[in-house]
Amino acid sequence: MREHANGPDHPVDRTNRRGCRGSCHSPPHRKAAAIDDDVKAAIDEIANAVQVINLLSTRLRQDLGESAQHAIDLEGATARAVRAMKRLQPQDKKKR
Repeated sequence: MREHANGPDHPVDRTNRRGCRGSCHSPPHRKAAAIDDDVKAAIDEIANAVQVINLLSTRLRQDLGESAQHAIDLEGATARAVRAMKRLQPQDKKKR
């Protein structure tokens, strides 16, 4: 563990950081652990699957957006058809 250059009880702030040896406020450097072939293969497989998930989710979002627009268009067309049908109805309705 690295110690502060001015002692462990000396507070560190912006004015006295230059007295520190190296980078005593950052974690010590560690060498990357050797990764065996099974872990590498699993990481590759996961990365490939995430790319597919990303692509499919983008397509789904686009399709849902198009479907939502189709629903809006369908509602508008239905409303126009109802208005046209109401115009064709005779004005004099007999009560039954």
